[in-house]
Amino acid sequence: MRISADLARCEGHGLCVEAAPEVFDLDDDAVVVVTRAVIPPEFVRKAESAVRRGPERVAAQGQPHPRRCSGSSLQ
Repeated sequence: MRISADLARCEGHGLCVEAAPEVFDLDDDAVVVVTRAVIPPEFVRKAESAVRRGPERVAAQGQPHPRRCSGSSLQ
């Protein structure tokens, strides 16, 4: 499973971090950071929950998209 995050839409609520701290973090500007490029099986359920929780739908399952962060680097 892969996760990406649309940095332009992130408002720093941190709900994804609360749901899956093994997968998400917030940087110093309260913008989401995806900490793993590929989600290990033991964190898939938590990552899926985090994707559903975000009010701005910042996080998404699937392949990286331009202007999105996947893993710890911009794509």
